[in-house]
Amino acid sequence: MGAGEAQFAPMKIVGWCMVLLAGTAVAEVVQVDLPYPELQLNNGKVLRPALIRTFDTEAGTVSVQSGNHITSVLVAWLPDAVKAQLQQLAPPPKLPEQERARAEAARERDRREVARLARAEQQTRKSARYATEAAAAEAANDEKTETAITAAANTKAIHYFKYEFNKGAGLNFTPELELNAPESVSGWSNRHRVTGKAYIRRYANQGSFDSTTRDFEVLVEVDGKGRAKAVDLILK
Repeated sequence: MGAGEAQFAPMKIVGWCMVLLAGTAVAEVVQVDLPYPELQLNNGKVLRPALIRTFDTEAGTVSVQSGNHITSVLVAWLPDAVKAQLQQLAPPPKLPEQERARAEAARERDRREVARLARAEQQTRKSARYATEAAAAEAANDEKTETAITAAANTKAIHYFKYEFNKGAGLNFTPELELNAPESVSGWSNRHRVTGKAYIRRYANQGSFDSTTRDFEVLVEVDGKGRAKAVDLILK
């Protein structure tokens, strides 16, 4: 090859690549699987053996496997015979009608994806709202049940300390109570415990009063409708 031909060779390679890429303007990766015992690249590198797996028509590159390694190689670096084989395997240029149809299909896919994401976001917001409402309803129900349990324990304690605790002569005043928050009784799904302290006053005689305090515990059961009933009072 003369000096002029040597200078022209790189231009010929570049020109061929431009033609090849112009004919495949739409990005497309083609599976080719072309095996070669040896592939000498124009950049001086040699691959032994070589398997051209894919051809990216827009990027102008091929993926080449040699042993356990896969390398991306420019089409411009390949021998002319290999480039000719790739040109035969490349898909034909898209017609204007095909390009428009393909673009419209892509826009339709984008619209569907946007709609899908919008639905997913709406469903996420709806689920979050339902979860918040359910948590609020559960908290309100727990508060209602706790109020009913405390009221049942309070009624039981007042009745006991006013009419049953001391039946001696004299007048028993309505006791003052300090009640703690209800606690679940272990092993019982519907039974609760309310502990507290009663301050008891009793009119004895000749204008004198007796006062005392007692710690106590009231057991309360709650039925399926949330109704609370005191079932026992235990002095501590």
